[in-house]
Amino acid sequence: MRLSENALARPGKKREPGLDIARVTAVCFVISVHFFLNNGFYSAPMKGWGMWAAVSLRWLAFTCVPLFLLITGYLKIDCVWDGKYYGGIVRILISWLTVSGISILFKIFYFHENKSPAAWAGEVMNFKAANYSWYIEMYIGIFLLCPFINMAVRALDTERKYRARLITMAALSFLPSVLDGWMVDGAVWKPVPDYWVALYPFTYYLLGGYLKKYPPRISPWLCFLAAGLGAALKGTATFLTAAGGVFSDGAGGGYSDLGVAVISLGIFWGCARIRLSSERAKGAFALISRISLDLYLVSWVFDKLFYDLFRNWLRPAHYWWCYFAVCVPVFCCSAAAGWLLYRWSGRLSAAVRKRRAEKETRFARFFLSGH
Repeated sequence: MRLSENALARPGKKREPGLDIARVTAVCFVISVHFFLNNGFYSAPMKGWGMWAAVSLRWLAFTCVPLFLLITGYLKIDCVWDGKYYGGIVRILISWLTVSGISILFKIFYFHENKSPAAWAGEVMNFKAANYSWYIEMYIGIFLLCPFINMAVRALDTERKYRARLITMAALSFLPSVLDGWMVDGAVWKPVPDYWVALYPFTYYLLGGYLKKYPPRISPWLCFLAAGLGAALKGTATFLTAAGGVFSDGAGGGYSDLGVAVISLGIFWGCARIRLSSERAKGAFALISRISLDLYLVSWVFDKLFYDLFRNWLRPAHYWWCYFAVCVPVFCCSAAAGWLLYRWSGRLSAAVRKRRAEKETRFARFFLSGH
C-alpha cells in the first residue's frame, strides 16, 4: 500500500480505491460500535486504563455514520436532477425491504415474537423491522434533496463562498456541542442556538463535497494522527467526566459533536488519499465497498446470534479478545449475506428499470404512430 499526494487526481468515472477504503473502514466501524452496544459497555463503570482505551476506541468507531455521509457528499456533489434520477434509489429500497422481511422472520422464529400482519407492516413503515434501518430513513431524504442542494452549491462559484456556507452550517450543527449546556450559578448557558443541530447530515454532505471540489494537500498520515489524537482526547474527556460512573456523552455527544466531526474528517481524508498498487487489494476493497449497505443492514441478525453465544464472557476484562471472537464472524457472515442481497437487489432493480424502459418505449411509439 502506497500513499500519494496526488492520489485523488480526478479520474473521471474511474473508481477511486481510497473511497472504497473509506467505505470499508466505515462498515468495520459499524460492526465495532455495535460491539459496545451489545457488550454491556454502557453500564460498566469507567475505571482503569482498559476502560479508558475502550471509550477512546468507541469514539473512533462512532465516526461510522459521518464517514458514510462524507462519502455521499464527495460522490454526489456534482450530480444533477433529471427524469431518471429517482430510479437510483430503487436498489437500496429493495435491499431494505428484503432485510426487513428477513428480520421479521428472524424475530418470529428466533425470538418467538407474535404480531399481526398489520403490526409487522407498521414495523416496516416505521423503519423498525430491520433494526439498523434508521439510516435508510435518513438517507432517503438526502438522496431526494441532494440534486437541489447541488443547485445551490453551483451558485457558490468561488471557494470563498463555499467555505462561508460551510462554516455557517458547521457552526449551526457542531458548535452547540462545545458551547452549550454549561451550568453557571444554576443556569444552563446556551450561547449558540441548538435548534439546527439536526442539520448535521447535510453539513457532512457539504464537507464531503468541499473536499471533492477543493482537495487540501495534507499528508494521509497526518490525517490519521489527528483522528487518533482526537479520539484519545474525546475518550479522556468522557472518562474524566464519568468520574468512575457509567458512560455519559457529557458536553456534546452524538454525530453533531464537534470532536466526532474532526475525527471523521481525519479518517475520511486519510483513507481517501491512499493509493493501492495491488489489483487484488483494489478488487477486495471494491467488493466490500459495493455490498457495504447490505452488509450493514443484515448485520443485526448475526449480532443477535453471536452475542448470545458469548453473553457470559462480555465483561470489560475480556473485551480485548471478545471483540475479535464476535466481530470477525459477524463481519464475515454479514459480508456473505450482504453479497447475496446485493446480487438479488441488483437483478431485481435491473428488471424494474428494464420494464420501465419498455413501457416508456411503447408509450412513445403509440404517440409517434399517430394514434
